[in-house]
Amino acid sequence: MKLERWQTFSKHDQLLHVGAAIMRASTFQNKNNENFLIALREAQALMSLTLQDPKWQKSDALLFFKEELEQFAEDKRKENIKILYQAF
Repeated sequence: MKLERWQTFSKHDQLLHVGAAIMRASTFQNKNNENFLIALREAQALMSLTLQDPKWQKSDALLFFKEELEQFAEDKRKENIKILYQAF
């Protein structure tokens, strides 16, 4: 998705899209590593777009979530990714 289009979404809608990608990842976490990584990459891409949106300036919480997504993608975190969604 392009940044210009992403910025037309409300904060709420942006978070819903990121959350949906995280939930897709949770569906595949223990079943299909390839689909799990695809969903994680989508969540990471959407989070990057979100962080570039001026609506979210100075959002340390979003930076934390981006870092946590990276931990899951790099296989440094093994627990269920739903905990990240719940915190989100």
